[in-house]
Amino acid sequence: MKLGNDSKMQVKGKGNLKLFIGGITQIIINVHYLPGLSNNLLSIGQLQQKNLTIMFQKDMCKVLHEERWLIMLT
Repeated sequence: MKLGNDSKMQVKGKGNLKLFIGGITQIIINVHYLPGLSNNLLSIGQLQQKNLTIMFQKDMCKVLHEERWLIMLT
């Protein structure tokens, strides 16, 4: 996988990520596992490819699904 600083890391696997947000379980599929990565990364482009809407407002990021509405807020 190529990172934002042009370095590369080997993907060691793929899986699904379950998020329990506001009493609802959300699942993000085909998440790459990079064991040498010191921080979690979330690709905005990949979320958009899954037809999710990403909104940035001041110090807030919202991820929206067209049927379930707000699925993530940070």
